[in-house]
Amino acid sequence: MLADMGDLLDGDMRADFVEGQTSLHEVMELAVRRMLTIEAMRGGIKATMEQIKSRDHRLEEQLALLRTRLAVAMEIAGKTDERLQTPLATVSYRKTAPQVQIVDESKIPSEFFKRPDPKLDKVALKDALKALKPEEFIPGAVLDNGGSTVSLYTK
Repeated sequence: MLADMGDLLDGDMRADFVEGQTSLHEVMELAVRRMLTIEAMRGGIKATMEQIKSRDHRLEEQLALLRTRLAVAMEIAGKTDERLQTPLATVSYRKTAPQVQIVDESKIPSEFFKRPDPKLDKVALKDALKALKPEEFIPGAVLDNGGSTVSLYTK
């Protein structure tokens, strides 16, 4: 019917007609509620991930400290050439290779620093693609036809 009525309906009449024939507003309300719920859940997940990373780091430090303490205890006890058996594991002492300790990073010569991998500047690429004439192109990149989306304002 909407197609048949065509230009006879103005914007408000068309919206009222669509709302009267469908439950568009209810569906939109449900979709908006779900979108807000998803955004809140994502925020919670990100916060939880940060907490888990922090906890993992603390556990990693505890593990290193316990290994060091066991090694020192074996050195003091003169058991560096033996394997100590416990009900849970066999503990053996071994030397480790020397590790680098940074005393003052600013004094280290630049040859020992890695350069970051090249990162694509998508903003510059997009601007260059927009500025092209129809017969020009940039290998490996094109502009799509765009799309559509909705914005939510909750304030």
